[in-house]
Amino acid sequence: MKFKDWPKLPLVMIAAMLVLAAVLYPSLPAQIPVHWGINGVDRWETKSLATVFQPALIASALYLLLMFAPYIDPKRRNLLQSKQLYSLIVDMAVALMLVVEIGEFAAAFRHNLPVDRVILLGTSAMFVVIGNFIGRVKQNWTMGARLPWTLEDPEVWRKTNRLTGRMFVVAGVLGAIGVFLPTPWPIVMLIVPSLALVPVLYVYAYLLYRRRHPDEYRDAEA
Repeated sequence: MKFKDWPKLPLVMIAAMLVLAAVLYPSLPAQIPVHWGINGVDRWETKSLATVFQPALIASALYLLLMFAPYIDPKRRNLLQSKQLYSLIVDMAVALMLVVEIGEFAAAFRHNLPVDRVILLGTSAMFVVIGNFIGRVKQNWTMGARLPWTLEDPEVWRKTNRLTGRMFVVAGVLGAIGVFLPTPWPIVMLIVPSLALVPVLYVYAYLLYRRRHPDEYRDAEA
């Protein structure tokens, strides 16, 4: 992916985050919320350049990491064929950090704002969008269900990532519903399906690969 192909919207959002942090810095209170748990804000930090500009710096680092990852991907040609989806994921990741920054600043002025639910809703929306596209991605080492069996067999990759997409959508929908339920359901309904992704995909990919390549396992057991 050449520099001219890098998505530009994240750069605009990062610039907006830096400007917003600089403009609001003088008026922000002495304590800034930096983390939300099951019961809302569970960690505050003293206002400083590091705490106020942290979301923008994280978004910048995330953007650079995601942009350089394709350059070292052994299957980058496949990844470039999915660059529109990859750019969408980068857009949404940085957009989520923008939401986090706005939420932190808003909660600093009004402590009772349900910022955690807004962030969870944004995360759920990202899950749904990614889930609707991830099944189309070809084999690569950067995004998708990158497991030993999926990287060996294109068909196992395709079917496992289709299942990944469905599970992402389910997790996103459940997370969005949970936002409107009492604590602790907002986090539980997003986290539990997300945690189930790994074991389910491991077992599914392994069994599918073993069914498609029985001779390999017979030779290993002999």
